[in-house]
Amino acid sequence: MVEEKTSIIGHITYRPGTAMFRKDLASSLVLYGRADLENGLYTVLDGYDIEYASTSSKDIDKDVKFVSILEENQAKAIHEKWGMWSDKNIRQNFKYKSLVEEVETEKTKTWVRKLWEKVMN
Repeated sequence: MVEEKTSIIGHITYRPGTAMFRKDLASSLVLYGRADLENGLYTVLDGYDIEYASTSSKDIDKDVKFVSILEENQAKAIHEKWGMWSDKNIRQNFKYKSLVEEVETEKTKTWVRKLWEKVMN
């Protein structure tokens, strides 16, 4: 059996329970450790249907900002050990081990160290 993989960058909003405001579904799933991020460069191959693929620089900038928010949410979920990140096997898995170590190292740095690194870069 071959496992198929589907990826999407989209903005789906929902209204949880009795909340007044809508929330972004992807952000919530990543924040609570119910989904993870796949990073990389994707190309469109012949034979695949695409609903929407904008080449506008404004749209690309929005997508970059959105992915950056997702990355921040994932870092918080890793640090707080929410959802899948509470599982020791996931945290030690070769696919996620360096990511977990990076987040844990970043969270333990003092503000002086963070400032120093920002100035030096």
